[in-house]
Amino acid sequence: MLALTRPRLRWMERLTAQSESTRLWAETGITFFAFAMGGYAWVSLFVVLHRQLGPEVDAMLRGTAAFLIIYASLVHFEPFLATWRRRGAPAAIALYAGVAVPAVIVGVTVAFMFLEKRWTPTDPRLLFIGCGVAAIGWLAYRLLPRLESLLGIGEKETSQ
Repeated sequence: MLALTRPRLRWMERLTAQSESTRLWAETGITFFAFAMGGYAWVSLFVVLHRQLGPEVDAMLRGTAAFLIIYASLVHFEPFLATWRRRGAPAAIALYAGVAVPAVIVGVTVAFMFLEKRWTPTDPRLLFIGCGVAAIGWLAYRLLPRLESLLGIGEKETSQ
C-alpha cells in the first residue's frame, strides 16, 4: 500500500528548494521507487497466494492489480505536471510511462529473483524490455513537442 501514497519528504524539499529541476528529478526518483515497490509487492502476493489458494484467485489478483495501477498512476503523476505545462500532455505521458513501466518491471524482476533464489533467463529479457520502454518514453518526450509543432497540433488561435 505504500506504493499508493505520494510522500511529502520535507528533507528533500529543503535540499531541492533552490532548484526546481533537481526537485522534479528527485520526485521522479520517488515515483520510480514507488512503482518498483508496487511491482515487487504485486508479484510477491500473486505467487504466494497462487501457491496457497490455487489458480482460482488469479483473476481476482489481476483485477486488483488493474485498480491499483490506475490509482497509483493518478497519485504519482504530480512531478510530471511541470512537463505537461512545458512540453504538452503527450510528452508528459510518454515520460511518465518511460519511468513507471520500467520501474514495475524492475520490481517484478527483483521479486522473482528473491522467490526463485536464482537469476533466470527471463530476468535479463524483462530488464531489456524495461530499458526499451524507458528509451522509447524518453525519445517520445523529446520528439513529440517538435512533431506537434510541425503538424500544428495544439496551437491556439490568436485572432478572433
